[in-house]
Amino acid sequence: MRRGLVLLAAWPLLLAASAACAEVDAPMLRGTPIRVDGRVVGEKPDDTSTNVSGMACRPAAVAGPHDCLVIDDQRGAAQHVRLENGRLIALPAEVLLLDRTPPMHAAGTEPRVTTCPGGTRPFKDLDGEAVTFMPASPAGEGHFYITGSHGCGRNNERFRSSSFLVARVPADAQGRFGPVALSWRLTGALLADTTLAPHFGASLNGEHGLNVEGLAAQGGDLLFGLRGPTVAETAYILRVNAEALFNREGPDPTGHRFELGLGTNVGIRDLATLPSGELLVLAGPTQDQNDINYRLLAATLVHPGDRPGGVRLRELGQIEPEVTRDAKAEGVTVLGERDGALHLIVTFDNPENGGPRRYEIPQWRRAGVN
Repeated sequence: MRRGLVLLAAWPLLLAASAACAEVDAPMLRGTPIRVDGRVVGEKPDDTSTNVSGMACRPAAVAGPHDCLVIDDQRGAAQHVRLENGRLIALPAEVLLLDRTPPMHAAGTEPRVTTCPGGTRPFKDLDGEAVTFMPASPAGEGHFYITGSHGCGRNNERFRSSSFLVARVPADAQGRFGPVALSWRLTGALLADTTLAPHFGASLNGEHGLNVEGLAAQGGDLLFGLRGPTVAETAYILRVNAEALFNREGPDPTGHRFELGLGTNVGIRDLATLPSGELLVLAGPTQDQNDINYRLLAATLVHPGDRPGGVRLRELGQIEPEVTRDAKAEGVTVLGERDGALHLIVTFDNPENGGPRRYEIPQWRRAGVN
């Protein structure tokens, strides 16, 4: 009881500390372009992707090689890529996530959303926005998870049910991929949250509509980062148990909401798990505001019982504005830690093949610590 009283008393201070991060000038990070061998496939088979929205890799030493999956948000397939010897090698192997018809054996029920301003369009692609890997053993086995946006289209404001799926792809210790499982059930978890539900199915352009753009794994849970809505400088993460999400029996899972004080019109563009156990947050504009910078923050999630969770944030750095002037930072992939420095890759929307850049953050565990 005494511990609970202390936590509740400290709650306003925790939220204030989170919001204060929005006002801190983060140190500038300078990345190094990564050479891409081959081609990340775009919407059409002969296209080179300019819509890379996420990448995740199986655990490996910082030097690699790293086996990864990359997603283009205009496709229904993920592509196998490898990071090796300072290069990103786009391999021909693909994982088909869905075809042009609704899946027969997905967990949950296909949603029907009637509030998107542009109406309804046929089932098409996943609108995949983020990828994460959840290890199952030290040998490297586990599952990749890929999430759709779960929102109205940003440009056409239309509803497509194919955007409201989460995919699970098993991978063995040799990097071979197994049969894909699909779930509609994140919709139920989002609608069960009284703060997020009013934004579900709303326009992303001016109505603070909900859409998912970040994804990370911690333990047996998936953490979905929302680009929108943002309310009173607050962005949101919803934590959902992965097994419950893909369970075909019983009710939809419930989630636990966490609130991040990132600043006005600043949402989550991606998430990843750090070697410290913290979350890495790629934060950026909810729309296309040119005066909002892309930043990297370390986040510690705090569980206050049944209340929404709080987040302690540490600023790690800012992506150089000359890069994000013509490219939107969309994905972040943690490679690991070496000699006290954090090594990661940021991918971008607009450049071919995601325009990957490698960043090194020295003494990152002490960054932003007062």
